[in-house]
Amino acid sequence: MLSLRRLLIAATALALAVPAPAHAAAAAPFTLVVPDVGVSNVTGSYLPVVLAPDAGATLPAALTGAHLEVDTTEVAGFASVSIPDGDCATTCHLDTAQGWRLPQLFAHTKAGAAVGTSGTIKVTLTADGITPLVTTAKLTVTDVHVVARPATATYTAKDGTEQVTAVVQITNLGSEPVTDVSWRLVVDRGAEWLPTYGPNTNCRYGFTEGDKFAYGSEESCDTYGMVLQPGQTYTVNDTVLIAPGAKSGDRFGFRATWWAGPGAREVTAALRQLSGMHVFSKGINVPHPLPDGTAPAEPAAAGTQLTGTLLIGDQPATSPPTSAPTSPVATEPTAGVTTAPGGVAAPAPDGGSGGGLPITDTDTMLVAVAGAVLIAGGAFAFRTARRRRTRFTA
Repeated sequence: MLSLRRLLIAATALALAVPAPAHAAAAAPFTLVVPDVGVSNVTGSYLPVVLAPDAGATLPAALTGAHLEVDTTEVAGFASVSIPDGDCATTCHLDTAQGWRLPQLFAHTKAGAAVGTSGTIKVTLTADGITPLVTTAKLTVTDVHVVARPATATYTAKDGTEQVTAVVQITNLGSEPVTDVSWRLVVDRGAEWLPTYGPNTNCRYGFTEGDKFAYGSEESCDTYGMVLQPGQTYTVNDTVLIAPGAKSGDRFGFRATWWAGPGAREVTAALRQLSGMHVFSKGINVPHPLPDGTAPAEPAAAGTQLTGTLLIGDQPATSPPTSAPTSPVATEPTAGVTTAPGGVAAPAPDGGSGGGLPITDTDTMLVAVAGAVLIAGGAFAFRTARRRRTRFTA
């Protein structure tokens, strides 16, 4: 006869070996979109990753447990793709995606990549409670080379009501004229862009929350009828920033990302599907050539993206404001810009992923023992009943 101790040990082992039932993941109320892009073999190219909500879908405030992964097998011979804003190489644990904004990818070609070479990457997004989302994007090596300027800049406003114009320039380093150009402007939430009416642009804006109308902290635009000649630098007017309600010392990081040539229109079409983006009749005036004799700003190191900071007041605050604005791209902080106070701290180098063994305490052990005792009691009762039946039929 087995001892009660052995029965207890056996029952406990059996109970621990049985896996808990898994909860079925639901279909996501949105689609993952990554546009096809042309990748300059001089500047590289960013690739926006868009969650496009289904018609009539009600989205929660944040996407938790988000994990982004990029399969670059097909393009490995001529290009590399990374997630620079999350510092995560080709896989990134995002933890939380606020405002339904995901990090942009960045593609650059390898030495000797021939113009016209193309291949497809696969992008997979997983998150708590939804089935995995998978999409593909085609990368094609191009000889269109447009750089953004300046590399970085800080602008100071005396208070949150003062309007500040950010310098935004692009230069054509290629040998052919460029006509298809699109861009994305993003500033930390709490600040907003204030463009005036402009012809020959198509723009979409992110509104601020609530009933108060504003252009918002994000916009994407493309142009038509513009010709950026080789060697020319064009400047974008009406890139005005304002930060209603900001306090002295608040900082707001901003970013301008450019796409030119093949794929520029596809990028704009993808960005227009972002949650919270709305069409309005006003847009940024079409870029125009820098006046003769005017020296352009230094180009950005990343090539197709420039960054900057809007600082409120003359001196930084010693402590964060009581209601610090949050970024519309909390998982995609402005590269090279410190945005606190008033901004968003960059994620940890590993993307914020956690790990380690589960923690057990006294209560947990008591529950486990109690469960094991119940199981053992059932096993003991079953064995006793079986013996009685055996004696009855003998």
